[in-house]
Amino acid sequence: MTFDITDMEGFFGPGSNEEKPWIPLTTRLGDTAIGDYSPDDGPLLNTPIANFGSVFVVACPDALASALNHHIVRLAVEDGSSSQLADAYNRVVMASVADSLRFLDCRPIAVQLPNDSELQNSREALFEPDSDKLIHVIVVTDDLEGFDVNLPSGGIHRPTGLEDQIVARFRAVEQHLFSEQRPPNDLLCMFVHEGVGRTQIMGFGDVTVAAEFTGLSAHDLETIAHLEVGNSLAIWRFARESRRVRERAHIMVWGALDEYAFYRRNRHGYYSGDEAPPNLISILSDFRAALAVRGASQARLAWRPVLLSGKDDRCS
Repeated sequence: MTFDITDMEGFFGPGSNEEKPWIPLTTRLGDTAIGDYSPDDGPLLNTPIANFGSVFVVACPDALASALNHHIVRLAVEDGSSSQLADAYNRVVMASVADSLRFLDCRPIAVQLPNDSELQNSREALFEPDSDKLIHVIVVTDDLEGFDVNLPSGGIHRPTGLEDQIVARFRAVEQHLFSEQRPPNDLLCMFVHEGVGRTQIMGFGDVTVAAEFTGLSAHDLETIAHLEVGNSLAIWRFARESRRVRERAHIMVWGALDEYAFYRRNRHGYYSGDEAPPNLISILSDFRAALAVRGASQARLAWRPVLLSGKDDRCS
């Protein structure tokens, strides 16, 4: 895609002769050497618009959104306000999770939880999917500590002891809830994570003692919620079946939504045929594609203004 200077000024504003507003997203002809390219941190990922004098070429269109995201974080880091941005981002993700669970008809409830959590940049809440079940949600997002503004990826996020802190918190709340005078029959501990573009790898063993456990990104949860709208036990059942199948089979999967797509396609189960139960299930990395597209379509339909009885109402 090519644009001229008039187009760029229409998009970004004219700016001044010395400081054009598109400069942070632009690389000039000759500034990038082939040897500098890498799929993770190539220069075009940060500056996807190539400047050829009066002509601008969007050399890497799919990097525009991620480059904008990176520069917003960069501005916060350089301004010394990264902690405020991280907290605001965590708050927004928590609100998104609450909206997703509302689509699933899981009601938030107010219960006093132990106040000895060591988790930083996190929020938690309890939801009631059924009269005898609870969902304990912990939302953890990137705290932006050590974010490398010079790398398009931001570097690798390596928070020390985060997995242990998450497990400790889930177990503390689990013990607290099951020791109440009227404990729930079932509890789902749901870990929700959402990053800002940089890689973070976490591994969990036995997270809970008696409760079910699942880990999802906020985006994956939103997709599932729009597909299973009104099904308050959808996530709980998925977590239970995911645990059960792992007791007798090895699962190779790239992400939770890929697994959910396989699970949902097979009538909310893990049997894809009438043969003997498998001892190995390998799910392709793009298995989520059709499900994600359908979820996005459902999301657009969920809040479409319609005319009902002469009033502008919303249909869900």
